[in-house]
Amino acid sequence: MSGLDVLVKADGPVTQTALARYVGTDLMLTSKHVRVLEDAGWVKRDYHPTDTRARLISLTRAGLAVLKQAAKIVEPIDRDFFTAVGSVPKFRKIMGDVSGWA
Repeated sequence: MSGLDVLVKADGPVTQTALARYVGTDLMLTSKHVRVLEDAGWVKRDYHPTDTRARLISLTRAGLAVLKQAAKIVEPIDRDFFTAVGSVPKFRKIMGDVSGWA
């Protein structure tokens, strides 16, 4: 949901395709997760005004509230983790050395 929040703040409602590209996931997986989030009431999908195949996704008020709660938990963990490893590039090097991930 945080990727959706970033895109919506930058461009307004976005398509599932744009969201999938931004977060680096498969379109079908993104669609599945968006449906789960929609069922939970955290996102809404609307028809695109000019593309009948596309759906526009945006966060609901409930979704924004959940995202704010999650950020309070995740941000300190991220800060502590990346402080410990030094930086994202250093983390990628460590992970590449350990698992071949880069």
